[in-house]
Amino acid sequence: MIGKPSHLLKHKLGSSGTLIQNTITSEIYQDGSRYDGEMKGELRHGHGKLFYSDGTWFEGSWILDRIEGFGVFYSSSNKLSYEGEWSHNKRNGQGVMINEFPQDMEESHFQRTFDKKENTWVRYEGEFHNDEWNGVGKLIFSNGETYQGTFKKGMMHGKGSFNKGKRMVLAGEWKNNALIQLF
Repeated sequence: MIGKPSHLLKHKLGSSGTLIQNTITSEIYQDGSRYDGEMKGELRHGHGKLFYSDGTWFEGSWILDRIEGFGVFYSSSNKLSYEGEWSHNKRNGQGVMINEFPQDMEESHFQRTFDKKENTWVRYEGEFHNDEWNGVGKLIFSNGETYQGTFKKGMMHGKGSFNKGKRMVLAGEWKNNALIQLF
């Protein structure tokens, strides 16, 4: 931490009726990042914003110096990148992730495998585990095609359907981004 943070006292009553002091502070760290928000002692605790030195920033709930609960993450161009649940400083639970710079796709993406899906997705809505798409979700591609189903470790894995347009839906079993069986 560089310099001394400015503190403003915020008083709360604990469950036993005792007075608990939280502070609202602004801290600048050695790497150039800055935290503005509530603290409990020396730990970020309560609502706060963390501005990273690369220009990205997070706003949300902190518990004992960890990002916990609901929060939003913004890119360095100040665009929403993720909105949803967090646990242990990682995306965990329900959330929406937005790709700020997706590659354009003019043709259909479907080729029975998505090993080369790369940066062609626009938005993911669904479950996360340890910062990865994991569980039930929906992936939207830049050409409007979608995959809706289960994910495992960031890949399409399990039951899901791929929508190529208004009339064509391919439903089946997926494994590591590849369609292995049609239903």
